[in-house]
Amino acid sequence: MKNALLPLCLFLWSCGSPADPSASAPANNKWSDARLTPVLEAQDHRDTQRLLALLTDTSSVVREAAAMAFASVQDSAANQALLVALRDEQPSVRQAAARALSFTADTTVAKMLAEQALKETSAEVANSIYASSFRALVRAKPAQDPQLLFAAFTKSTGYQRACIADVLRRLPKELIAQHEARYVELLQREREPYVKVLLMQG
Repeated sequence: MKNALLPLCLFLWSCGSPADPSASAPANNKWSDARLTPVLEAQDHRDTQRLLALLTDTSSVVREAAAMAFASVQDSAANQALLVALRDEQPSVRQAAARALSFTADTTVAKMLAEQALKETSAEVANSIYASSFRALVRAKPAQDPQLLFAAFTKSTGYQRACIADVLRRLPKELIAQHEARYVELLQREREPYVKVLLMQG
């Protein structure tokens, strides 16, 4: 059972990843909008260059769709443009860009997401970016940056919080020892019994 939780967490999150256009559609199912046809075609052909161009479209609906398409295409060549999109004026575009970046197994991207979350003005978007940062961190394997994990833990809720606690408890004991005070603080403040048990195992 000790090794079962983290793979299950990743499986549950991956179930939410877009596998087809309907799964990666922007809010309100706007894929019927004719303006999004180029996005669908570019996603279908995994045309990164075309999607990058659409990511700077004048329409926020198109920009959001293009960002979401990268969650399916998962081309690291788009990372820099997606990081720029985290500063888009439209919150839904910022969320979509963060989600796409969350599928990148890159600790640098994970750190940049966490840093951007601190600058985000919308609490809802900030939480989404933190969640994306954690997903990118876990995909990078091994997820061994305590500071990023602590930040993600304090911003998370529900089952995701348990997943982060599971990652924290698996850190090498010498690494946990270096951050003992912070770890103990999280343990003492935790109110969810099943999360507290996971932390205690660390």
